[in-house]
Amino acid sequence: MLRKFKVGRAQALTKIGSDFAFQCNNDAARRVLEMARDRECEIMVFVGNHGCIQIHTGVVKKLVDHASWYNVLDPKFNLHL
Repeated sequence: MLRKFKVGRAQALTKIGSDFAFQCNNDAARRVLEMARDRECEIMVFVGNHGCIQIHTGVVKKLVDHASWYNVLDPKFNLHL
């Protein structure tokens, strides 16, 4: 859709309006991960860059604060925020 309408991601978020997009707090990802861990809920995580997209599906268990990073340190899934 971004290519079709020739807009960037940030521009799309401002144009779409508050019915479909809103700014969340900086701790939103941490809170979602902690809730998923506490409820043993399977989640899907998509992390991408210009070259590839990595996808994890499953529960998260080991959440660790380290210096300025917040980490998922599970045997089959690592994420550093």
